[in-house]
Amino acid sequence: MLCIDIAMGMSETAPERQAAKSGRFLLRAPPGLHRRLDAEAREAGLSFNEYCVRRLALGATGRAPTEAPADLTARAEEVLGDALVGVVLFGSRVRGDAHADSDLDALFVVEEGTVITRGLRRRWDDSAGGDARAPEVDPHFVHLPTQDSPSVLWGEAALEGVVVFERGGRVSEALTTVRRAAAEGRWKRRTAHGQPYWVAG
Repeated sequence: MLCIDIAMGMSETAPERQAAKSGRFLLRAPPGLHRRLDAEAREAGLSFNEYCVRRLALGATGRAPTEAPADLTARAEEVLGDALVGVVLFGSRVRGDAHADSDLDALFVVEEGTVITRGLRRRWDDSAGGDARAPEVDPHFVHLPTQDSPSVLWGEAALEGVVVFERGGRVSEALTTVRRAAAEGRWKRRTAHGQPYWVAG
């Protein structure tokens, strides 16, 4: 896990930058930015380190969506209310190989008692309010996964997804469970006609 210390950092020479990375570095930031990030982390219910890691994962390689993660989460909460468990971004935009017309795949995890219907997609579309950024988001509404039921959405999210919002850590736990199932061969990834699917091992 990357550990970020927001503090006065020391400059590195080129050879030092080429050395093996420990997963820890010092980042010099203005005090005002430090305070704002800390406040956002508290509001999101995350440690300061975890919040910064997630922000870096989205923005450091040009992977951030046109619609900022905070805006995306706020929109999802407007549509789903307390039923929203978490938001995971995945797909070509997160991998960094998107085309100009590629959508941003967003996994919206909802409470088990929430019925997933086409009406959710309509409510999502209606929530755009004429925002030209919104069509870039391809919403996928899902429940938390079960260990004996492979899902292409959860499988792909586990491979490449970035959690931008969650309540109680359940989404991160679910992704870890899926990764473990894949590592143990209980879930296996296959492709057909260039499209991935997952099967029980």
